[in-house]
Amino acid sequence: MATVREEKTKIINKALLRMRHPGFSSTDLDFDTPSNNTGRIEKLVVDTFDDIVEEILEMVPWVHMSTIDDTLTQDDNYNTEFYTYAYQLPSDFVRLVGDPFFFGSPVHYSVAQWEQIKKKYQLGSYNSNGDRILETEFTTPGIRYVFLTTFSNPNSDTDTYYTLMKRHLVQLIVARCRVEWGYGVTGELGIEEQMEKLFQIQLRKSRDHNNKELGKIKIKSDALNYARLRR
Repeated sequence: MATVREEKTKIINKALLRMRHPGFSSTDLDFDTPSNNTGRIEKLVVDTFDDIVEEILEMVPWVHMSTIDDTLTQDDNYNTEFYTYAYQLPSDFVRLVGDPFFFGSPVHYSVAQWEQIKKKYQLGSYNSNGDRILETEFTTPGIRYVFLTTFSNPNSDTDTYYTLMKRHLVQLIVARCRVEWGYGVTGELGIEEQMEKLFQIQLRKSRDHNNKELGKIKIKSDALNYARLRR
């Protein structure tokens, strides 16, 4: 089974090969101790790759990189300003896919009051323990969310996370790497602008593809989706 280091290197090399760089073997790149990467390009890719992956995960509600959590923990100590309830989001949370769904009863409003509420939830800031918070007007929320698995050991053979990535996600990560690394790898002036145009094209394709996947998602039958609540 491939290691996390090997799976990362595969994606990195896809980007480098498109910039006429021969790429690296997985043993050339030290993700565990980045300071050990003394080569200019090795240091560039190791220092920025994880941030690029997280950036791309935040851009699109990737269905195939999502999971459901319907057991969020309520935080009674979090001070909400506009919403009634606060729930701790999972530690691997990146972004929501669609809207939360609710198993509990909604807070009751008159029609006039309801119309004044522009949103029924928002992603709040962080509580005192560093947990990201979901603020809602409804109890017992569940969410589908894009998750990001981190690994303390880059030589771990738990490569499942990276092998979950489908073609459109990998292509978008590669396209972003070419934007971020273009000048550093090739030394060509203006290459970032060229790569950015290609990235935007790939981003539109990825969003279109993912929107089709979003249309296939079915809300759990016993959940109340706020868009369908009776007023």
